[in-house]
Amino acid sequence: IAKRIAARLAVVLPLLVTGCDSNPQTYPAGGTVKYRDGTPLAGGRLEFQLDGVALAPTARGMIGPEGEFRLSTFGETDGALPGQHRVMIIPSAVLQAEDWEEEFLKSGAGRPTPSSIGPQLHPRYRSFESSGLSFTVTTSKKENHFQIVVEKR
Repeated sequence: IAKRIAARLAVVLPLLVTGCDSNPQTYPAGGTVKYRDGTPLAGGRLEFQLDGVALAPTARGMIGPEGEFRLSTFGETDGALPGQHRVMIIPSAVLQAEDWEEEFLKSGAGRPTPSSIGPQLHPRYRSFESSGLSFTVTTSKKENHFQIVVEKR
């Protein structure tokens, strides 16, 4: 328990001491998101949240067409804060504009189905609490390439 508290303080204390003018050190991090069958999760967004540190900023990244992502916390692809992170993933179908379904219907394609919008990510990944995904960002650039494997609905 003492180690956990010390690790959390190591992240939160610099945030509180330095204030808004200075950002704590981030480390480059990224990787790929694929389904168990090896198919990439094409599109969407993911977020890394320091486990147990509610005040720390989250790192986020857009998922590319081959499932690739790079994390950003304060600036473009600057990485993430070091430590254990919980992860959530929002698939691209959820990120669509509010009028997405209406435009799809106007196109004459009928109602969207799972096959018309690609493989469906299991909904449990849309929350830090239920995703079951956890990764550690280190100060070593070599160790911060994450292979995230997810399940379909």
